[in-house]
This record gives sequence, C-alpha cells and structure tokens, in this order.
Amino acid sequence: MAMNNEKMSRFKPESLYEQKPSSAIHSLEAFVGKIDFDQVSHHLWQGSMMASPSSTAAYLIHASHWDEEAEAYLRHVIKAGAGHGSGGIPGTFPITHFEYSWVLATLLRSGFSKLDLECAELQCMANTLRKAFEEEGGIIGFAIAPRAPDVDDTAKGLLALSLLDHQVSPDRMIEGYEGQDHFITFGSERDPSLTSNCHVLVALLHQPDVSCYHSQILKTTKYICGHWWSSDCHVKDKWHLSHLYPTMLLAEAFTLFLELLDGGALSDIVSQELHSRVCISLFQACFRTLMEQEEDGSWGGLPEQTCYAILTLAEARKGLFFRDLLVQIQAAIDRGVLFLDSRDYQRMDHGWASKTAYRVAFVAEAYEIAALNVPHVKQTIGAVGHSLPPALTATELNGDEIHIAEDKYLNIIPFTWIGCNNRIDELIEAVASPAIKDVSILHELIDQIIDGTVQQQSSDPSNNTNRFKNAQSTTGDLVGSNSLAPQEVSVPLTRFVAYVLNHELVLTSSAWDRQNLYHELRAFLHAHATQAEENSRFEQQGLQNNTVYTSARRSFFNWVPA
Repeated sequence: MAMNNEKMSRFKPESLYEQKPSSAIHSLEAFVGKIDFDQVSHHLWQGSMMASPSSTAAYLIHASHWDEEAEAYLRHVIKAGAGHGSGGIPGTFPITHFEYSWVLATLLRSGFSKLDLECAELQCMANTLRKAFEEEGGIIGFAIAPRAPDVDDTAKGLLALSLLDHQVSPDRMIEGYEGQDHFITFGSERDPSLTSNCHVLVALLHQPDVSCYHSQILKTTKYICGHWWSSDCHVKDKWHLSHLYPTMLLAEAFTLFLELLDGGALSDIVSQELHSRVCISLFQACFRTLMEQEEDGSWGGLPEQTCYAILTLAEARKGLFFRDLLVQIQAAIDRGVLFLDSRDYQRMDHGWASKTAYRVAFVAEAYEIAALNVPHVKQTIGAVGHSLPPALTATELNGDEIHIAEDKYLNIIPFTWIGCNNRIDELIEAVASPAIKDVSILHELIDQIIDGTVQQQSSDPSNNTNRFKNAQSTTGDLVGSNSLAPQEVSVPLTRFVAYVLNHELVLTSSAWDRQNLYHELRAFLHAHATQAEENSRFEQQGLQNNTVYTSARRSFFNWVPA
C-alpha cells in the first residue's frame, strides 16, 4: 500500500487521457473510481489495453459503452492464453516478441548454431522480430502492439537478431533508455533493474564494432558491478523472483566482457579497479551458485531455477580462475542435468514477476533445452580472464603504499575471510571484502611495528602504544592524527586507527557498532603492546638467569582472544 501511495503521489491520472500512452495503460484496473474510462478508449489496440487482460476488463466494465472488440480479445485470451480454457488468465497476452527473443537468444548463446535450428519457423520468428524493429522505429516491446516499447525486449531482440546475423542498430535503444548512470526499462520507471542492464550490456557487446559504444558499455558494467557489490546476501531484481536469474545474466554478461577485454577490444576504457571488480563479481556469482546445489542435484527443487544455475556454471567453465574447480563444476552440471532428465519435481517455477508471478512455458522449455545441451557443448575450458590484474598485491590505503616485510600472508588472507564466509553461507556484500582484506594486511603491519620497532626503541613499548586511549573525543569520533606525537611508532599506529575508524563502511554503520568497534580496536592494540612488553621482560631474564619467568599478567585464556 505504501508503494501504491508513493506512485500515486507522483502520477496524475488525467495524463491517461492524452494521445501518447504511458505504461500505466497496462494497469487501468488501478484507476477505477479515479478516471473516466470513456476518455481512454483511444488507447485500445486490437481489442486490448496494452496487451493486458485485466486492464482491458476494467475498461470494458467501467466504460459507458460495451466494446465488442475488447470482448473478443478477452475471449481469445481465455481460449489461447496460458490457461487454455481452464479459467486461468495470463497477466499479459500476447507476448510474442518476448517469447521469440528469449527463446532464440537462449538457444543460440548456449551452444546451438543457426544451422542446428534452421527451419521455416526459425525464419518466421526472425522476420517477425526484424519487421517489429522496422515498424516501431528501432525499439520494440513484449508484444505486437505499438507504443509499448521497453529496453528489455529491445535489447534481447537485438541480441537474437545479431546471433542470426541480422544486425540492427542499438542507437534508438540508447537514445530512448540511456540514463545518467544506467539504462531504464521504460520511461516512467521508479527504480532501475539489474537484469535490464545485463540485457543491454550483452546486446552492446555483440555489436560488430563495440568501440562505437564504449561509453554505454562502461556505464552498464559499472552499474551492474555496483549493484552486485552492494547486495547483501542474494542479488535481487524486480522482474524475477529468483536470485539465480540475475546471477545467470551477470555471468553471461561479464564472461563476454572479459572475452573482449582479453582480446584488447575494451582495454582503453577499463581501469584495473573495474577489471578486478568484474572478475570478483563473476567468481562470486558462479561459486555461490555452485555451493547452493541441493542433494538431489537441483537448485530449490525447481526445474527452471536449475536451468539458470547450470547455464551459470557453464559460463564458469570458461574462466581461467575456475581451473582448480573444473571437476566440481562439471560434477554439479551433471547432477543438475540428471535432475532435469528425471522429471522428478513436484512443481513448476512461477518466477517471472509482473502483476502476478507467472511462468512462460516456451521460455522455460528453451532454458531446459539449453541446460540439457551444456554437457555436449565443445568449448575452450579456462580461456577467459588471462588479463586479470594482480588485485591481491595492488593494495593501497589512503593513497599511501604499505610495505610489509613478508608477503606470505597476501594470498591466504582473502581466502581466510571469504572461504569462511561462504562455508557458513553468510554472503556479505562484496564491497566489504576489500576492506576486510586491507584491515587484515594492516594487522600484519602492526605486528611488524610492535614486534620490531617498538622493541628496538624501548623495553616498555606500552609507553607509546597505550597512548591510543586518549585518541578518542568525548563524542566517540576519532580526533585527527595530530592527537598523537609524530614519532616513528605512533605515526603508523595512528594511521591504522584513522583508517579503521574513519572508513566509509564504519561511518555509515550504527552508533552502537561504531562504539563496539572502538572498544575492540583499543583492546587489540593494548593486547599487542602488553604482549610486546611481556616478551621484552622475558628476554631480559638472560640465558644465564636461573629465575623462571612466572609473572605474566594474563592467563592463557585471556591471551588467546586478544
């Protein structure tokens, strides 16, 4: 209800009377009692209100004159729609362009060639899409209905025709749907869609000359990365209820992106940071999918979701960074295929989201055919990603290079955190991972400072380190680095404290979390100082001293967690 109120506060129902239609025509049932239905009759096309049975029914009920064409449309929907006379009514009918585009693009991207699919029906489907682009000015919608285009169907249609060697320019799509930092699905969209931007990126990457669309490719890639990195746990999208669908699309888009980047096509526009983020996002998408498979070989016990997962893992096989997991990936694919072959599932997916959750039978069958074909596809294993930059050793904090005496920890630190995180299925947002890695590296640096420099300068290192207790203001915020004397020990320690307490993720957390972090950080530094002091006292006994050192101020139990 809150969402409805928010939408209605920004929408004027009277705008529906204008000649130019909006996406709201698809949902006229929401405006019963708010508009004069006689004044929207000009939006009727071939008996329907923007291919929506419920919207058409609302018009037919509330208009002052009965419309025979609208009645004929509804009768046809009851007979030929998804219910096939059972009484079930689809949320949208027909969806010709949607079905054609998704079926063709899915099959052609999953290993089937144009020759494999060659038949009269294929030519009919291709001609329908090509004619739609011509008649509708380079952008299309989900059905053979004018004035209802969207970026999803346009991008998928462009991709399908491109895979059939029929090139259509994406210029009109860019002109109509490119936003400031992402592509919109349609004009009056309230919030952006991850899957829509994935479709746009794949369509642009399949253009004959991608250099013409560098700006748009960079924009969509950054948006998709940002969306993935800021998603806590599973990624979500408004057009599909399953997280595996946007995950699959991300894997397809970023694998293709890396293929072109490896070949030098995008090297002029992609920074090392973005390159690393793309690789990490792709790895997480595929690895998390691998980890979610159930004992029966399915994902969620649902056939279509299982198809999405298999196709995601098929993309993983191409990645150089999955070469050590190829056996496990292939085994997971084989188990998923066995589940699909067994037909041992009790229910079908209804994952597509619109007015209701629904299933598109033709599209579901296309995904199943594609998934079942994965074991038979001949592809070069581990060929993608050889241009991956050395992200693990390119660490910079606050613009200063960090020198660590030994780099033996650099490879194990990321695995320690991410491996444990995956093991317990607590999928933190990716944006936190680099910060965790950086703090861990700094932890090693603090060890070096205290164990080395402090002990060299003083037999009582706590004189410097314990001054941290004065580094916090009365408000709980960190005072500037000038609060500690600029000595060889205190300066790097202060930088460490400043980095941790002033980190963006910390500053945007709750007051309780910030205060708790402060206390934990203080205990961490004091524990280091105390340990260094005790080591020094132990060393001062001398090898000839018969006195046994027994005056440690902490028990083993208290020492371990510190």
